Amino acid sequence: RDVTGVQTCALPILPITRRPAGQAAPASLFQEQLWHHARRNQDVRSFYNESTTIHRYGNLNRAALESSFANILRRHEAWRTNFEEVNGEIVQMIHGSPREIEIPYIDLRGIPEGIRLAEAVRLATEDARRPFDLKHDALVRPLAITADDDHHLLFFTMHQIITDGASVYQILPYELSTLYDAPAELRHSALPDLPLQFADLAYAERNLISEQAINKELGYWKDCLAGELPQLNWP
Repeated sequence: RDVTGVQTCALPILPITRRPAGQAAPASLFQEQLWHHARRNQDVRSFYNESTTIHRYGNLNRAALESSFANILRRHEAWRTNFEEVNGEIVQMIHGSPREIEIPYIDLRGIPEGIRLAEAVRLATEDARRPFDLKHDALVRPLAITADDDHHLLFFTMHQIITDGASVYQILPYELSTLYDAPAELRHSALPDLPLQFADLAYAERNLISEQAINKELGYWKDCLAGELPQLNWP
């Protein structure tokens, strides 16, 4: 109860631990919603494509770029995941870490300088509008374009089923920059392994909404809201 005598309840905390090994990871509720929406609305499948651009000034080391991206995929299970319906439930199909990645590369230095950036944007926009097959396609699509000797653009198109704003605009640029600048022999260990993955959150979320868990939560809130309602003195 607070100082006024009214009973208060803190929101329960969702415990997240590593999911059991060897079990298919369930999709989160949001991922399941996107899956069904994409299946029902084939004509708007690219609506959930999220795109970002990272500029690189100076020399471009393509080998370092591809190695850095491969290490990002190793760190993040969500970015090497597909989705499939198994026995009526949507599950995450998490693939193994790639040893090597070949990023599509386009060199625009052979066309007039004044139209290079416009052409780069056109190519990236065309790629960003291509829909993803959630079951078969890699759901992160990189594209590297050289516009000048010292200006390069890296475009990423990702489906929202495996990413969000923080991932696209904060985590991805930071990790790519950190790994790219690391010496090649230290690139694999330049960032620590993640203790938890998104599939662990989805597993915990599904356990939370099981019938037994719902009954427990229902009892919790019934206790919180029991008793006489406080009088509200509205003006």
